[in-house]
Amino acid sequence: MFDKFKQLGELAKMRQQAQALQKELEKISQTEERGGWTVSVSGDQKIRYLKRGEEDLKELADLLNDVMK
Repeated sequence: MFDKFKQLGELAKMRQQAQALQKELEKISQTEERGGWTVSVSGDQKIRYLKRGEEDLKELADLLNDVMK
């Protein structure tokens, strides 16, 4: 019975570590520009913004983020 409590404690600790890692990944970003397109993606694989020239394509970025969930 105590092993189950120990496992629950370990699971909670692992979950906290995963959440901390997720927050760190959100801080990382990579931006690339090519052929008039600019894309910025965060470390947690979410599109921060998508532009073609000066046109901000937020709606398309939101759609792509929804698809990748």
